[in-house]
Amino acid sequence: MRKAILVIMVLLNIVTLAACGGSSGGSDNSSAYIIGYPHGEMAGVLADYISLDQYDGVSSNKNIIIANPNAEAIDDTFKEGIKNAYMKGHTIMMEDAVPAEINNLLAVLGLNPAYGTGNNRPIAMFAVEQIEGHDFYYVIANDDDDEMDDLLPPQEEEICTTSDGSDQMDDDQPGETETKSDYHPSHEALSDDLIQRERMERLMRWLSDKDGRMRDLNSNKKSLGKAILKVDSTADLKNLAEAASWDEDVSSQGMNFRINYTSYSCHSFKNDQDFYAIKQSAVLNPSFQWKNEEAGKNCETLAMQIGHMRRYIFKNYWETDPGVAAPLRDHSPLSANNVTNITSGVSFSLSGSVGFEGSTPTGGLSTGVEFSESKSFDVQDVTVHDTSASGKAWEASWKYVFKDPDDGTKHIACSELADAPILSRNNFSPVNQWVWVTSRGFRKPSGKQSFKSEFEWVSGRSDGAANIWWITAQDAKHKDLDSRKVVLNIPLEQPPLLVANTNQIDFSKSGESKDFTIVSAVPWTATCNQDWCQVQADAGPATNSNGKVLHVTADENTNETNREAVITISSSTTSDVEKITIFQSKY
Repeated sequence: MRKAILVIMVLLNIVTLAACGGSSGGSDNSSAYIIGYPHGEMAGVLADYISLDQYDGVSSNKNIIIANPNAEAIDDTFKEGIKNAYMKGHTIMMEDAVPAEINNLLAVLGLNPAYGTGNNRPIAMFAVEQIEGHDFYYVIANDDDDEMDDLLPPQEEEICTTSDGSDQMDDDQPGETETKSDYHPSHEALSDDLIQRERMERLMRWLSDKDGRMRDLNSNKKSLGKAILKVDSTADLKNLAEAASWDEDVSSQGMNFRINYTSYSCHSFKNDQDFYAIKQSAVLNPSFQWKNEEAGKNCETLAMQIGHMRRYIFKNYWETDPGVAAPLRDHSPLSANNVTNITSGVSFSLSGSVGFEGSTPTGGLSTGVEFSESKSFDVQDVTVHDTSASGKAWEASWKYVFKDPDDGTKHIACSELADAPILSRNNFSPVNQWVWVTSRGFRKPSGKQSFKSEFEWVSGRSDGAANIWWITAQDAKHKDLDSRKVVLNIPLEQPPLLVANTNQIDFSKSGESKDFTIVSAVPWTATCNQDWCQVQADAGPATNSNGKVLHVTADENTNETNREAVITISSSTTSDVEKITIFQSKY
């Protein structure tokens, strides 16, 4: 299966669908074929945004949605049509699907599986499309998943009352309290229909922004080809390969939570270790739920704010123990308090030949690799807790704790609350980065590695102080109100164990011999698909870090036309394959 760069650009902070801009790239996203019928949590609004026609199994002129209610396998009669639609640039979607269904779809499309075995968390919507040979993925988490249940017990509402039991507070009396159980304003504030419509609008904006995704991809890979082929100079891994970029929409209750994972990976032949440098960047905006109820001079009720965030928590870890490898080489940002911004950065250096995982051309050789990635972001009124390796040696984890609202204007019987910190109730964009190092024995035979990523949010409620003639009788109260946690499965591309220093060799008409170099951590064989091209030697054991030089000979071209051959270098013990195109001119 071909290796694809998984890059997604999601338009952020766009309020209306009409304002999305961008080009559809020739696709009509207002209609699609459907296999099955909508049945998940987005089913009630899907047809309001996309006109659905039952799929005939042949047509490939528009997007296709697969919505099998009982996780049935894709009918064989549909597979060819689905793949043809995907190859033409149309989006293939799966509604309310478990990971096994998604992996089956990817197999139909000729792509690697996205999820490991044992993962049964339903996905509300999974989308994949191909643009100019590159695959783009968009995932919407299931909002009512069991793993996203509230973590906190039912909260209590504090109601300000007077000594005679009325709802009003006399100007000269402090508030007493009674309780009302099961108070969840965040659940009451937004209907399920509106939540699903917001999710559909974000999906529709993503579908319409094909041009934007390609612009971003092209800017990232501008110098990719030249950099990969450098043999005698130090190369920058970030320029060489962006192995995977995966976006998860874990928005909840109308709050916009999206997390991107970008990973770079390479194999050090000198140390026989895999390096994974991962950047976790998020755009978190709970503003839809934030409410500020002022007390006013009459102090009929206490001031109250609800829905601002008190904590965001990120945890990233391997599902299994990496064993003897040093699993967490670097992690950032470090703990910080009383600062307005912070820089997250990780780096590592490698000597000797390395294999890169990235977009075509995949793999490369270098006498050294330097990786350095840094990003600054605002943390005003936020305390950063770097908890990495505190529980497990390979866990990369952070907790962001927001300052509670300050006391505001004081009245005779109560005090107002200053607005909660802007980052706790509006856009907050943290960036967490880390480097994992694993031994080759930790690899999975499937070629697809993955890790678990937990994201948890805890919202708060703040009640203003109660006063007696401007003297504080009861301090302002701040407490946790609501919480959710989602556990994500994030795929990683394992770096190749077999690489070559070129992907094409050119020959003149007269015929000649040329050399190229391979580096392999596994036994290898080399074959050519044309008799006029020979490669020597054609097999061998694992090479050392400096690699092995192979000779290619092309016979004289007497055909009066240009011709091509392909040399395939493969391993008998792994799925690693390298292909080198041989071009011979007629001149």
